[in-house]
Amino acid sequence: MIVISINVKPYIARYAMRRYSCNDGAVLLPAHSVALHAIYNRLQRRPSSVVPRSGNLRVMLREGVVEKDLTRNNYLSASAERHIDRLLTLDFDMTLHEYMDKQYYQRGIDYEISAEAFHAQYDLGETLTTGALLKKHIRWKKVRRGFRRQEEQGEISFDF
Repeated sequence: MIVISINVKPYIARYAMRRYSCNDGAVLLPAHSVALHAIYNRLQRRPSSVVPRSGNLRVMLREGVVEKDLTRNNYLSASAERHIDRLLTLDFDMTLHEYMDKQYYQRGIDYEISAEAFHAQYDLGETLTTGALLKKHIRWKKVRRGFRRQEEQGEISFDF
C-alpha cells in the first residue's frame, strides 16, 4: 500500500479521519468512493521541478487496483487536489444532510441538537461550528424546496 498526502479543508480532513480512519493516521477510502476513483485517475509522475509538499490528509492507496505503478505515479497536481477536496466536501454534505433529516423525520430530534451530535460524532473541533452546520443544512433545504416548487409549477423538468 502507498500513502499519499493531500491538502483539503481542515474540517474535511477531520471528517475523513473520523469516518474512514485506518491506521498510522491515514484514511482508507471505500472502493466505491468517487473521491478514491478521482485520486487513481489523476495520479501522475512527479515533475522534476516540483518540490514535494505535505498535506493535512494522508490517503492510503491499494496497489493492483489500477494498472499504474504507484511507486512512480504518486503525485497529484494542485488542481487534482482541489477536485478531490470538492468531492470529499460533497461526501461530507451528503452525510450531514442525510443525518440531519433522519434525526428530524424519523426520531423527532431538533436540527440544533442533531448538528451538535454530528459535530461531536466527527470530532470537528474548532474547524467548523455547530451553527455553521445548521446554516449549511438550512440553506440546502431552501434550495431543495425551491427546486421542488419550480418542478411543481412546470418551470423545470427532470425527465431524462
